[in-house]
Amino acid sequence: MLAAGIDGRKREFAILESIGMTSKQIRAMLAWEGNFYAAVSLLGGMIIGIPFSCIVFDNLNTFDMKYQLPWQEIIVPYVIILLVCIATPRVVYHFTVKNSIIEGIKME
Repeated sequence: MLAAGIDGRKREFAILESIGMTSKQIRAMLAWEGNFYAAVSLLGGMIIGIPFSCIVFDNLNTFDMKYQLPWQEIIVPYVIILLVCIATPRVVYHFTVKNSIIEGIKME
């Protein structure tokens, strides 16, 4: 979704560059967007996932075991999600800015 959104905004980036925004500023803006997506994803995962795992464990626990939150198994995917959300905007923008500003504005 993030990559498709950036790729679909080629014209918007060209317009921003035509009114004086530098590619460094656009990359910074995209980095903030990536950080926002990462924060929302991670918080949503924690708010929904952790209670859900506890509920599932309690319902399937037939041996009266104590629930322990698997921190190591949680941290690895969260780090991967964070890296993907931060890297994706930079990579996609790098491959979408090959046209000149005028060609970018003409795109539809």
